[in-house]
Amino acid sequence: MFNALFWKDAAERAAKTFAQALLALIIVAPNTPVFGFDWPTLLATAGTAAVISLLTSVGGGVLTRNTPTVSPASVAPDNRGI
Repeated sequence: MFNALFWKDAAERAAKTFAQALLALIIVAPNTPVFGFDWPTLLATAGTAAVISLLTSVGGGVLTRNTPTVSPASVAPDNRGI
């Protein structure tokens, strides 16, 4: 958990979660014009989802004792240069 690859992957997952949550909030109100949204609330809600994603990444390693839970590919050699 205390290496650059872990934090890079966790940040990527959090960014994806932020984008997904923001898009979901926009989709549920299709008749609202872009300027009609309460953007601070939308961004805060999506940000909260991103923080939860990050905490899940950190907590997941603690609960599983850093044992991979997704697939064998998660323990394969990494060629991303980190």
